[in-house]
Parts: sequence; structure tokens; C-alpha cells
Amino acid sequence: MKPGERAEYDRTTGTTKITSVKIDKYTAWHSGRLVFDDTPLPEVAAQLDRWYGIEVVLKDSEIQNYKITTTFENESLNQVLDLLELSSPIDINYENAKIDKVSRKQIRSKIRITKKQK
Repeated sequence: MKPGERAEYDRTTGTTKITSVKIDKYTAWHSGRLVFDDTPLPEVAAQLDRWYGIEVVLKDSEIQNYKITTTFENESLNQVLDLLELSSPIDINYENAKIDKVSRKQIRSKIRITKKQK
């Protein structure tokens, strides 16, 4: 491999695919940045889940193909959600974490993302 390349291994076929990428997207987390470069909303949701420890649910199939291009640097979760909502055709509903009364276990905070209503 050369600098700027990424390898993807497919377990089912046993093949490896090497592609040229903007490496900053994959290494930005080292410096406290989230980089989205034409990133599909489901992948953005997965990264927010890992980064902030929240559950993210995409409620509308219409937004599955929406792509985000932006960079966040040391922003709080609230700042990120506000900016995503302002700049995208989505609405975000945030539920605080809570304790399950029966099991006494914490239920993570949850974000529901829906298509913005006109």
C-alpha cells in the first residue's frame, strides 16, 4: 500500500480492495475531529454513536441516502446536533439517558432522526 490508500477485506469473498481515499477522514479522531466527506447518514449516525456513546435511530427511509459533508472539531453533542439540523433536511429528537426501574440499568441517551416536515 501507498500513503493515501485504504484496504478493505471482504470476509465472505476473501478479497481485498485497495482504494485511494482522503486519509484525514479516517485519522481525524486522533485530534478530536469528526470529518464527514460525502458520508451517508447511516455512517454519520454510527460515528456519532461511537463518538458520543448515544443510540442514533434513523426513522425515515428517505434520509438513508442523504450525505453529509462537514468537519466538527471538539464540538459538544448539542452543537453537532444543532448544526446538522440547521444544515440538513432532518429533524432531531433527543431523549436523555434514564434508569430502567426494573433492571436498574442505565438506558443510553437516544437520538431519533426524521425527515424535516415542510
